[in-house]
Amino acid sequence: MISGALTWILQKFLRRWLRSFRYLGNFKYHIIKCDIFGCVIIVPHPKRKHLYAVYRATAATDATALTIDSPLGCGDIMTAVFAAEYDKTREGADDCTQMILNAFHRANIAVECYCYMPWHRMPNAEEVRKRQIYKKAWDPTPLAEPSKGMLYLPQKSDIVLSDFETAMPRIYTASATMRDKLKALVEEAATLPQQVTPKSIMLGAPSGSGKSAIIEGLLRISPQFGMPAINCPKSKVSEIASRTPELLKDWILQSSQTQSSAWPIRCLLIVDEAYGDHFNQKGMLDLLQWAQSEGIRFLFVDSLFCTVARQNLKIMSDIVSRCNHYELPGISDRPADIPYLVVDKLLRCAEDDVIRTIRVEAKLVLSVTDRILEDGNPRNQLNGLNAAYKNAQQDYQSGHPLMIRLEHLDGRSNVVTKFSTTLFPDEFVFTVLR
Repeated sequence: MISGALTWILQKFLRRWLRSFRYLGNFKYHIIKCDIFGCVIIVPHPKRKHLYAVYRATAATDATALTIDSPLGCGDIMTAVFAAEYDKTREGADDCTQMILNAFHRANIAVECYCYMPWHRMPNAEEVRKRQIYKKAWDPTPLAEPSKGMLYLPQKSDIVLSDFETAMPRIYTASATMRDKLKALVEEAATLPQQVTPKSIMLGAPSGSGKSAIIEGLLRISPQFGMPAINCPKSKVSEIASRTPELLKDWILQSSQTQSSAWPIRCLLIVDEAYGDHFNQKGMLDLLQWAQSEGIRFLFVDSLFCTVARQNLKIMSDIVSRCNHYELPGISDRPADIPYLVVDKLLRCAEDDVIRTIRVEAKLVLSVTDRILEDGNPRNQLNGLNAAYKNAQQDYQSGHPLMIRLEHLDGRSNVVTKFSTTLFPDEFVFTVLR
């Protein structure tokens, strides 16, 4: 049993730690040594993706039984054994947290062996194994389950969205990687044919990468580069590839998205959810070659074109070599962008109202962030914001920025209600400068 004094110390520590939780940065595992009180281990929750779990481990030794208090080197021993026991191949696996706890438990036992040695040295595996036999299996229960989404809330309460703009219209990001990749993609798509038409483009766009917004943005800005973009259905590409490439010319001329009837028409054909059996057929290769000779480029977009998934696809190597490859990070790789997905969705709802400033309750942002982290698919959760915006309009007071609260979303309780609102601001104010 933990004594009353120790319980009070741990509760005070956890309250202070939770208050600064979202300011610690995007860490994955955190182990805090508390000397004779043991350690606090903060790791992703083993069952719920949108939470962290906070565990306490007792000290490896009884300090009263030692000839000296906390021998020098305990931290080094714990770090070395934990690193040796850590299995990097299980990162991201369902049992990753259990692997972390097991690695820590074995490191803690190694520290115990070290402390009881008359002459201190690194204990060997056999010494650790023998002592582990006499130790009870460690099956800890979380002391707290803080929201992982707190890590990704904006650090400021007043946000000017122009500070997070990208080369693509209406896509905001706090990720330098995402910003650089979007810039490179726009520059690639804007490359005009000279003597030789540039290669087509194969874009790997996983869930949460903003694929729909990217396609919409390219359709909007491509005329600025003198090379209009046209949405081309996957079924049409497959059909033409199975017949004759020249049919593509007829389809482009008949397309309502072109304003010219003169050939050649240099353009960028955007094909969403592009992958299919035709990528393993010679007719598709012939289509690419013909299009390139006519000054036409394709932009093939599909989550299956991401590096790992593409290895399992049946695509002719000659087709792969005729494309430049780009891959965007999914939302799981840039969770700090979720609040900007939330406000962009709300601003799209408000387009007809010409709203430039919008107030969003922090609990709503955190709630949606948590749900996206748990669900993994932003679209499922962002669609619910349509109703939230309509509900907020009913409470709107003229002369004030529109305020959208968690209760406008769906009225359901969420993990955020378990924590004091002093952990984050009451609201975020997003401003669009046009």
